[in-house]
Amino acid sequence: MIPKIGVGVVRVPPRRRDAVRSALRRSGLVTAAQRDPILRAFDTTPNDTFWPSQWGLRQLGLPRAWDLTRGEPSVVVAVVDTGIDASHPDLRSAVLPGLDVTSAAEGTGDPEGHGTAVAGIIASRTDNVTGQAGVCWSCKLLPIRALDASGAGDTSVVATGIVSAVDLGARVINLSLGGPTPTQALADAVGYAQQKGVVVVAAAGNSATATPFYPAAYPGVVAVAASDPGRRLYTWSDYGDWVGLAAPGCNVAPTLDGGYGNFCGTSSATPIVSGLAALAMSAAPAATSAQIVAALEQAALPIAGVRFGSPQAAETLAALGVRMPTRVLTTKLTGTLTRRIPVQRLVRTFAPGRVAVSLLAAGAGELSVSVMAASGASLARRSGESPLRFALRSTGGPLRFVITGRPRKRHFVLSISAAVE
Repeated sequence: MIPKIGVGVVRVPPRRRDAVRSALRRSGLVTAAQRDPILRAFDTTPNDTFWPSQWGLRQLGLPRAWDLTRGEPSVVVAVVDTGIDASHPDLRSAVLPGLDVTSAAEGTGDPEGHGTAVAGIIASRTDNVTGQAGVCWSCKLLPIRALDASGAGDTSVVATGIVSAVDLGARVINLSLGGPTPTQALADAVGYAQQKGVVVVAAAGNSATATPFYPAAYPGVVAVAASDPGRRLYTWSDYGDWVGLAAPGCNVAPTLDGGYGNFCGTSSATPIVSGLAALAMSAAPAATSAQIVAALEQAALPIAGVRFGSPQAAETLAALGVRMPTRVLTTKLTGTLTRRIPVQRLVRTFAPGRVAVSLLAAGAGELSVSVMAASGASLARRSGESPLRFALRSTGGPLRFVITGRPRKRHFVLSISAAVE
């Protein structure tokens, strides 16, 4: 029961619903009877096979952010890594021509698999009834091969890869790599990217230590630790004041055989943040790299062991001024006017804003619909032949709708539409 608005709920077996509803409508003790519809959240849910296993993307609230943007092809994320297998089913059409800066110069394909896994987390093609969901559905990937088939590479080669990524148009650079020793070449390459307005995201390392790891520990780089389903750091994740964010550290990712596997480590957490940065750039194209980073940090939920915590997708977009667009929800209510019951009264609660009213009834004859506030004050009244349509401005709260008609049986449908955020 909802006594304050005069609503009662009757639960009956499905096979008896129509009969019970008809009996209630015939009763002089009931103003109106209708089926209680189910409402669902407005979050985007992809249909990819492994989506139910992708707890990390749900933990960051990405379905809410996808209501606002799924990414833009103009936003390019460079993966400086072992290369990318562009033939993987979930990466086809996502990968741009890239560059191999290693001495082997074998191309941007991936002989090891690490870069492909990273790329899939960032921008797997999504909602295609197969594989996994990527963070930034429509963003493009730029493969920069700077690590060899064993997953290792000289610092100077990685620095070359960073500079090359910037020059080839990357807006975000993902560095799921690093080491404990800083070098001037690597620091200068990171500085070059930052001067060009590129967001640099790097792994914090998997040594369970607070010792700085580079390039993640350089100023301005978004350093990413790895968190578990309980929003705690994994025991193997690096941590410390030099680490800004923590993201889910075990994720579904593409493998070189065209399949999928479980990919764990700060190398796996880092592309989630890179993908979110790219998603934010897609939704707020005028935002600077500094504003993107600040939004990621501002929207983070605290996690022990890092400075800011776990970034939240929709809140990151909101921090950049991107909010859920106004949309209209319509409620339809059915009823019947008879000689015995020539008046029907309905009550619904609305948020402040515009309310559109439409009354449709079968047959000819004059109808009337009045709208009153909870205080009893009249807000609007319309009379005439069906259909009756008008709009009013509500200050919020319960509104009472009174429908009257000539003394003959008439079925009617009252549609009430209100704008909500």
